[in-house]
Amino acid sequence: MQVVKGESRQILLNQQQEMSDVLVRRIENSINTRKEVLEKLANHLSDGYQLRPNNLIQKELDSHIGLHSLFNGGLLVLDANAISIVDSPVVEGRSGINFSDRGHVKAVRKSGATFITKPRIGRGLKVPVFAINTPIKSKSGKIIGFLLGVTRLSSYNLFQKITEEFLGKQTHFMVIDPNLRIFVTASNYKLSLQKLPTAGKNPVIDKVLSGITSGFLRNIQGELILFSASKVNLMDLQVIYTLPESILQANDRSIHIKLALLISGFTLLIALAVWFFLHRQLVVLSSTSDLIGDMVEGKRPYQELCVNTDDEIGHLITSFNLLQMKLSENIESLEKANENLEERIEQRTGEMKSAMLEAERSNRAKSEFLSNMSHELRTPLNAILGFSQMLELDAKTLNETQQDNVQEILTAGNHLLGLINEVLDLAKIESGQMDLLIEKVALDEILEECCKLIMPLAKERRIEITESVMNRGYILKSDPARLKQVFINLLSNAVKYNNENGRITIEAEVINRQRLRILVTDTGNGLSEENISKLFTSFKRLDVINNIEGTGIGLVITKNLVELMDGAIGVESTLGEGSSFWVELPLVELSS
Repeated sequence: MQVVKGESRQILLNQQQEMSDVLVRRIENSINTRKEVLEKLANHLSDGYQLRPNNLIQKELDSHIGLHSLFNGGLLVLDANAISIVDSPVVEGRSGINFSDRGHVKAVRKSGATFITKPRIGRGLKVPVFAINTPIKSKSGKIIGFLLGVTRLSSYNLFQKITEEFLGKQTHFMVIDPNLRIFVTASNYKLSLQKLPTAGKNPVIDKVLSGITSGFLRNIQGELILFSASKVNLMDLQVIYTLPESILQANDRSIHIKLALLISGFTLLIALAVWFFLHRQLVVLSSTSDLIGDMVEGKRPYQELCVNTDDEIGHLITSFNLLQMKLSENIESLEKANENLEERIEQRTGEMKSAMLEAERSNRAKSEFLSNMSHELRTPLNAILGFSQMLELDAKTLNETQQDNVQEILTAGNHLLGLINEVLDLAKIESGQMDLLIEKVALDEILEECCKLIMPLAKERRIEITESVMNRGYILKSDPARLKQVFINLLSNAVKYNNENGRITIEAEVINRQRLRILVTDTGNGLSEENISKLFTSFKRLDVINNIEGTGIGLVITKNLVELMDGAIGVESTLGEGSSFWVELPLVELSS
């Protein structure tokens, strides 16, 4: 086969497996959505003490027409004895059936929670089905009935709907239960609840049952097909997708041509948009910078700068003009204030206060400018990332070079978005607009989330993370989102500036039963006294030689966030041995 040889074959296999995994996640999400809908509906079927009258339940079920699209086998309500009393839509003979011997009824009685049944022949519909059984409870928690959402497997169902929406009608699928060794459903509905073929009859099923989840093989008709399988954990089922060689050959060339044209046009559009945006901004900045340089060098007299735009740059130039005007006025005042020493000292004191106020205003103007500019940059950047992610989702139609290009766009875009977010945080802190939500926070949950996020980066550099903090029940008084940001920054720094095969240790100690000090220690190269003094200064990079990514403001933001949460931060380091960063925060509760 010319379409799928060598690297192209492996790319197709990887893409098909990834697509299969995505589809199974969609199936599980769809099942979970149906569970949530049933649980909400169950709350409306009682008055808090007993089931509502049958006619009111029937009216409630019939009013939710949209539920019939979620459950193609309808809805069924059982009383406390598990006898069916209401169904929607009404099916002749389904009312009055006793379900008390069914395993799902027993399971719900025992656990008190929603239960998903195994596929079986429905007692009322007499066709292959599976159901979601949700208890109807009184205010005291007693089970007073059951609400069942039924899905027919021998007609158009959620498995086929999701497959066709995502892969089209050319893709064939089978859902099997490896434990019961039966078909649950398939593109061919007649297979529902039929026994799986014996070994050697269906090579795809043989491969999947042996643990092989994707590959190429020839079916019984001798046609080469691509198959992939993924597990639906909620129901312990395997979903198998197959795509014939003929479909691959028919689509391959046209898809590549369309994608090449789309990517070329999209890239050109992005380039033009970026060029126009940067050119418009930089022309104004360049001319203003040249004019200020001439005034500083004495080539031009000091004069008011021309304001041609009503955007952030125009506001910045206006602020500069105001500052220059105030400074000119101050200079004139100083020249006139030489009559006596007391008057000069008093005048100078006033001027210093005025200059400080102007500096604060200028700093606020800078922070507002940075914030506005960051928002302006984020809008086109989010569009770039969105389109790149759409290309990544359609990765099965891209060649290796195109996939690498998409990944480079995503990596660079996400990195730039991170830098912009850091600048936004710094601007908010400096302008006093950083709002915190101080509440009781479980340290265990925060550290567990942070460690999970950092673990892939640590594994890549073979760095071991050990901790002795979790399961101690420490409760802190802080903002949970910002506390997570603080520890992610400290842990990511500990990984980036550590040595390969190094170690990171997380410890905690209680201080005066009112505060908790958390220490993050690494085994990197350590810091000198000179570098420690620069550590919490904006835009100071201490390890630019090794090309470690960063803006130089992460620790500055971390320090400000900790102090806003009534905390403190510091570092102890020894060259050649490593560094230990500590954060001290108010402690609400001690471990028992």
